[in-house]
Amino acid sequence: MISTAARRNRHGARFLRASVAAFCLLASGADASAMTASADVPLPRLSPGGAAASTAPSSAASATASVARPAPAAYNASLPFSAEQQTALAGINSYLISFLLMEGRFIQISPGGNQAEGVFFINRPGRVRFHYNPPSQLDITASNGTVAIRDRRLNTQDLYPLSKTPLRYLLADHIDLFEPGLVNSVSLENDQISVVIIEQSNVVSGQIRMTFDRRTYQLLRWVVTDAAGDTSFGVYDTTTGKPQDNALFRISVN
Repeated sequence: MISTAARRNRHGARFLRASVAAFCLLASGADASAMTASADVPLPRLSPGGAAASTAPSSAASATASVARPAPAAYNASLPFSAEQQTALAGINSYLISFLLMEGRFIQISPGGNQAEGVFFINRPGRVRFHYNPPSQLDITASNGTVAIRDRRLNTQDLYPLSKTPLRYLLADHIDLFEPGLVNSVSLENDQISVVIIEQSNVVSGQIRMTFDRRTYQLLRWVVTDAAGDTSFGVYDTTTGKPQDNALFRISVN
């Protein structure tokens, strides 16, 4: 039997590299409850008529969501960003709050070059599902204030409070990238915007760099940096607004 501490360390590291979607930086030292995973959580499938199969990330133009360019934001001199950077943040914020439902595919590349793929579902507020394709046996689900990391091969599940992970920002009912101290830096390039978030605490330690399309503000990828190195995570074939089965977000324990 694998100890709770061993599972926590292993899954905490996987969670740090895997999750989300844009703000997932859970350290392996976070408090967790070890459970035996139930087998009644359905296998995720993209909605009919949704994203087609693909072997590589496409450009932001392939996503169905369309976000209008916002009016220039009023410059706030108290913020550590230029007027242009603040306008970019406002555009990204508008994009993130423009949908409650999103689904698509992801591709993850670890520091050692290993590649994993799968499908994801976002259902705001408070719910997300990352399902990894074989040979990976991971499922990551957030629902009802809890994040569950399920290993289908070992038939185990570790539970973490959503409130103690940066997933709370992405899954919040109201997303605000202008929250004091949240965004560390904003970089503007010809066709992309990069936003860096750094969190250092007793439960979170790491950096995430999110890259958005400068025209549509759609999320292209993010890179998580921790002691092991850089893990990149790209999303593609995304659609928004399609109904989702509530059972996708069920966290079951025996």
